[in-house]
Amino acid sequence: MKKNFLFFGSYIGINFLLIALIATATQPFQHHRSLASPVSTDTTHVTLQFVGDIMQHGSQRRAAMLEDTTKFNYKSCFELVADELKEADFTIANLELTLAGEPYTSYPTFSAPDKLVQDLVYSGVNVMATANNHSYDKGKKGLIRTLDVLDSLKILRAGTYRDTTEYLNSTPLILQKDSIRLALLNYTFSTNGIRVRPPNVVCAIDTAQILRDIHKSKASNVDAIIAFMHWGDEYTDQPNSYQKSISRLLHQKGIDYVIGAHPHVLQPMETFNDSTKAKKQVTVYSLGNFVAGQANEKRMGAIFRMKLQKIDHKLELSECGYILTWIDKPYKNGKRLYQVVPVDKVKTTPKSPRALYTKKYRHFFQKYNKGVFEYMYDTIDSKWVLTQADSSLDL
Repeated sequence: MKKNFLFFGSYIGINFLLIALIATATQPFQHHRSLASPVSTDTTHVTLQFVGDIMQHGSQRRAAMLEDTTKFNYKSCFELVADELKEADFTIANLELTLAGEPYTSYPTFSAPDKLVQDLVYSGVNVMATANNHSYDKGKKGLIRTLDVLDSLKILRAGTYRDTTEYLNSTPLILQKDSIRLALLNYTFSTNGIRVRPPNVVCAIDTAQILRDIHKSKASNVDAIIAFMHWGDEYTDQPNSYQKSISRLLHQKGIDYVIGAHPHVLQPMETFNDSTKAKKQVTVYSLGNFVAGQANEKRMGAIFRMKLQKIDHKLELSECGYILTWIDKPYKNGKRLYQVVPVDKVKTTPKSPRALYTKKYRHFFQKYNKGVFEYMYDTIDSKWVLTQADSSLDL
C-alpha cells in the first residue's frame, strides 16, 4: 500500500513537472525579456510646500486677543487650511516679523506674540525662512529672541543667525527624509536700512556669499538645493529684471528650486529644464501673503507644492502646482476675525471679493505661468488633484 502511494505521488509529480515545462516553453518571449530587466525598488519620495508672507498687523493681533486677557489664540486663523499644511513632509514659510516680546508692534517694525508661531506649528508649518526686510526690526535683541523661540519649538530655520559661527555651522539647512537630502538657503535684498550689527548675521542677496553657500551645499552630499529669496517690488504682479537675472544666475550655479516672497501679491511660476536637460528646475517669483492685515488682492496667496522622487540615486521633480488661498475677514460676535482658506475647498458667493480675485488670478496664472498648474479639490475623494483644464477658471 505504501509503495503504491509513493508511485502514485511520483506519477503525479512527474506529470506536473511536464506541464510546467510545456507552459514555460510556450510563454511569449516578451515575458522573458521583462524578467531580465527588473523594475528598481530603490525609490523614495518627499513632499514640500511653501507659503508666502507671515505678517502680523495690529488688526490681526486684536482679532487673536482673548477677551479680558493678554493671551492670544491663532488656531482659528489656520484651522481651515491646517489639513493642507500638514500634508507635506516639510511646509516652509516666510516669517516676516520678529518675536521680540512686548510691547507688540506692527508696521513699520514688527514684534508679534509667540503664540502666532506656536499655532502655525500646531497647524503644520515646520520650517521657517527668517531672512527678510523685517528680520532686524528690533535689532540684536529681536533677532536673538526670535531664534530662541523658534529653537524652543524645534522649528527648522534658515536665513538669520546669532553669530558667524552659528551661520557657518548651520548653513545649509539640511531637510532630510529617508535617503533624500535637500539643502535650503535663504536670502533677503534688504533690512529696511537698519544696519545688522556684528556678530549677528542676516543673509543678504550677495552673489559671492551665495556662491560660497552653493559650493558648501554641493559638498554636503545633497540631492537638490532650494533658495528661498526675499526680493522684488511690493504690490507688483510681475517680477522685475533683478529677480529674473538673479533667478537665472542661481539656476546656472546649481540651485534647483527658487521660491520668492516679499511683493505681498502673487507673481508667476515656471518650470524648465536645466542646461543639460537632465533636471527640471523651478522658479516661483512671489507667493503673496499667507496671512496679513492688508486689503484687496493682498489677501490672495498660494501654497506651492512640490513632490520629488528619488529613483536609483537620481532625484526628479514628479509633480508641482499651487493651491490658491485667501484671507477671509468674517465678523463673529461683533469682532473681526482672520481666517486663511483654500479657495477651491471653502466655497463662497460668486460676487464676493474672494471669488472675484480668485477668478482674476486664475486668468493671470493661465496667461503667465509656464508648466505650473492649479490643484483643485476633489470633493468626492476628499483630495487635491493637479489639473490643467480650463474649467479651473470656474468657481
